[in-house]
Amino acid sequence: MNYVGDFLEDATVYIPFNTFDSNDPSASVTITDLVAGDVEVWKNGVVQTTPGAGVTVTLNIGTNNGTHLIAVDTSNTTDAGWFVTGADFQVRINGTTVDGATINAWVGTFSTENRFKEVTVTSMAANVITAAAINADAITNAKIADDAIAVENIKDAAITAAKFAANAITSTVVADNTITAAKLNADCITNAKIADNAIAVENIKDAAITAAKFAANAITSTVVADNTITAAKLNADCITNAKIADNAIAAENLATAAIAADAVASTAFDNIVMSDLATGAPSVTASLPVALNWLYEAFRNKTTTTATLVTLKKDDGSTDLAKATISDAAGTTTKEEFVSG
Repeated sequence: MNYVGDFLEDATVYIPFNTFDSNDPSASVTITDLVAGDVEVWKNGVVQTTPGAGVTVTLNIGTNNGTHLIAVDTSNTTDAGWFVTGADFQVRINGTTVDGATINAWVGTFSTENRFKEVTVTSMAANVITAAAINADAITNAKIADDAIAVENIKDAAITAAKFAANAITSTVVADNTITAAKLNADCITNAKIADNAIAVENIKDAAITAAKFAANAITSTVVADNTITAAKLNADCITNAKIADNAIAAENLATAAIAADAVASTAFDNIVMSDLATGAPSVTASLPVALNWLYEAFRNKTTTTATLVTLKKDDGSTDLAKATISDAAGTTTKEEFVSG
């Protein structure tokens, strides 16, 4: 009987066999009535429960009659637990016809993983596995133990940028003071890399802040300390009319004789309007506009004169504005100061 070999469990086993003429053993003839169900796969001398399970039959292979092939798939589970490791199997055909006669015959045997001795770690000599014995790409991630790769296992310059996963290098894996100026590429520190309030006075190089470094409108009143802007900081003619708030210039801000005649516009007093003064006496220290107003009222308004009194009326001509007494002594007429009417 033909032993075709020892196989791994779940392998497909191929058993070839031939059929011949009963009168001439050198003449091959066909076989009939042979299907998968006519093939029995025995295990260790016990017949299979379901004949033909996992079996494929190919008759008269090629152009010649009499050459056949039976394939047994040992991964088949029709009969649970039938194909196992460590067993011997025998293949038999039943009820087939060859040259007019019914044939029942053993055609081959095979085994599953019971013709080799398992190699264990303890059975292997030290250093028996060399580099030549290891196939390319045979060592996968699963084969490498945790913490197995030390410094001496890594070839110089083997770790390139492409070996790092995105975001692989975090602050926890970088030792303190590891990153020096030489490690930083030009322009690598962007605005997003600088923490708020990170840049102090000592970090700024002398003369590093030029005019171009200031954004438009960057300097506001809140960033200028009190009393920072002195006279020396102001350029000539930098304070224009638009920069001076209304009523900002008081008498103490004007130097003595600061206002020259040519500084006063010809129409400067056009907008000074006379008013109907309230009843009262002219002040000794009246302002120029008020003093002019009194002169205007005295010239324009109605007055009445008696032997002893001059009365200046308001605009309505009846209300007294101010009055002054008149006296005559030895031919001299005297008018006193105006008092309230």
